[in-house]
Amino acid sequence: MDWYDSVSGPCLKLLVVTGDAKRFIGRQFNDSSVQNDMKRWRFKVIDRNGKPHVEFTQNRGARVRSAEQISSEVLKYMKKIAEATFALKNSMMKVELIPELFTQANSRCSDNGPGSIRSTSTSGNYGSRQVDLANDQDWKVDLSKAKFNEMIQSTIAGTLKIVDQALGRASLKTQDIDYVILAGGSTRIQLVREMLTEKFSKEKIWCKINPDEAVAIGASLIASSMQRDTPISLKLNIQEKTPLSLGVDYRHDYFAVVIPRGTVYPCKLDRVGGTSVDNQKEAEMMIYEGERKKASSNRKIGRVNLILENQNAKSSYKIKNIFEIDGNGILHVTTVEVDTGNSADLEIQYDGLSYKEDDIQRILAEAEAHKEEDADFESRLNSLKILEELLEQLNELKTMVQ
Repeated sequence: MDWYDSVSGPCLKLLVVTGDAKRFIGRQFNDSSVQNDMKRWRFKVIDRNGKPHVEFTQNRGARVRSAEQISSEVLKYMKKIAEATFALKNSMMKVELIPELFTQANSRCSDNGPGSIRSTSTSGNYGSRQVDLANDQDWKVDLSKAKFNEMIQSTIAGTLKIVDQALGRASLKTQDIDYVILAGGSTRIQLVREMLTEKFSKEKIWCKINPDEAVAIGASLIASSMQRDTPISLKLNIQEKTPLSLGVDYRHDYFAVVIPRGTVYPCKLDRVGGTSVDNQKEAEMMIYEGERKKASSNRKIGRVNLILENQNAKSSYKIKNIFEIDGNGILHVTTVEVDTGNSADLEIQYDGLSYKEDDIQRILAEAEAHKEEDADFESRLNSLKILEELLEQLNELKTMVQ
């Protein structure tokens, strides 16, 4: 193919790993899904700062890339293909990466076109996998329709569970759905259509779009809606919800929530705390997500360290923590020394991909199971705070008397 011969670059070397690398975008190295998938992958995945990275050889040298970096290389490659194919080299071209794998993010969308998007749900581990055979060998097996259906039954049932999750998040029932659009080549499987028909009725199954093109068409519409002065009338305002509370570790291991669970973002919230001791030199803020009162019982996702300008202040010197999640799902955390304006910040990709729906439900269930324990912990902390304030007042009186 002419366009293939005209395209070159390092991205070609990465194509061997991109078939499954997308499955760990946004995930932690120790996530169960990553560990399970690693057993099947033919490429090497290593732990780098808690995140899975691909290690490979390129131009006789060792290279390490994250899944996001690999996706970026693929987009560059696709852009080159389009430029070579359609002679677009002298024109402006923008490539938008529309995430295919949303795990738990509850989406509320409004538009000025017909209809609206109420919620999304999927599993990062469903999807196609390519089977490569060595030496151009063919592999042939006789498989009856009944046996094939038996083999895929549990997987298809799992996708229907995801459909139920999406309906639940949108507070909808099957009878509230007008159409079910089939997207992806697997929707051609007869069993898939039969199970969807049984769930929604035959009249609601919409097959007017090529299932191989449906995702690309949807991504194009979303990308176009992000552009200014677009000729397409459809405008999407996508707002997602935080699946878990976000906050910082205060004194005595207390989890101080800044953004509560279920908050619609983009959003920006803050919380003011104070230093722990007199003459404190720096403020180190550990960032957590979860629903437990103890910070250490939640999941640490980052750290901000602020060197204080006023290092002679008394304890409880005001420190403000500002949490902002933008429209791209990036969590910006800024720690500010209130009196001076001195600040330090951190950016974290917060698109929810590191959790499956089952993980969220497990975390919420654990929080509920330890509700009394956490309430007792919070009560003891409040008593300790009162005691510390009384001691501080006594010390002040003592100083005045002297």
